[in-house]
Amino acid sequence: MTEDKEEMSSPLETIPESDYIHVAVNTFGVTSAERKNPILKTVYLNTCVGLVLYDADVKVAGLAHISPTSNRVISGHIESMINVMRKYGFDTNHQIDTHLVGGWEDVSSHIPDMYIADTSIEDITSQLDKIVGKGRFRVRTIEKTKQVPQDIAFDSRNGKLIHLLNAKRPKMGAVGTLKALVSPPKGAWLTPDERTLR
Repeated sequence: MTEDKEEMSSPLETIPESDYIHVAVNTFGVTSAERKNPILKTVYLNTCVGLVLYDADVKVAGLAHISPTSNRVISGHIESMINVMRKYGFDTNHQIDTHLVGGWEDVSSHIPDMYIADTSIEDITSQLDKIVGKGRFRVRTIEKTKQVPQDIAFDSRNGKLIHLLNAKRPKMGAVGTLKALVSPPKGAWLTPDERTLR
């Protein structure tokens, strides 16, 4: 893992709904700059971590919303997302930009008797080292949340991470909500948003 000291611009702005692909909890989405919907979005990152992988050479991006879970499941999220991204030119031999947002670790002191699995940003970067390879990805953003959930989007056209104000949170049916809250045994579910690459 390498870390880029230059700060990535993260403007607060509103993204037109027609331009983004929504990524629900425990799912991932993939898009590219040439697509009609080049922006990936996820909301309510608190104890969960939003992971963005971006290959600037081909302008292909993936966003995973990973809930607190085991390293085995984290690995499955990353591998499943990369497998889809490779179909569209993503190459781990390129320099891969990485953004991580979320991973509030102090939740138990604010919500008594609540157990949260120990998943951290460090766990995810450790799995990236194993899957992508040490030194092959550049960390552009690490932002740990503190009580206030974060809503983010990523634009594959210019490689920018965007913090959203007043982001709309899509309603899910009972089955969709239950499925999203239960971590898959291995791998990860592709987001139900039909506009994602698959």
